[in-house]
Amino acid sequence: MKKGSFNKVNFTINRTHSYGIYQIAAIYKGRDIITSTTDSEAYDFIDDDSNKTKHVDALRHCYNKIVAAYNSRY
Repeated sequence: MKKGSFNKVNFTINRTHSYGIYQIAAIYKGRDIITSTTDSEAYDFIDDDSNKTKHVDALRHCYNKIVAAYNSRY
């Protein structure tokens, strides 16, 4: 489990049992949001700030997936 935060939203990203699919979980606007992504760079660079651009892109990607999941459900 890797943790990240973007725009004051804390989230976790985990590997799933399926190859190449990662699960993102967060509490956004008081709701539990769980969504998935196939972007392996998001998982790889979420806690690795050696490449600042990819690190920020990974955080932004997870945040955007959370917002999109929230908007599609509520």
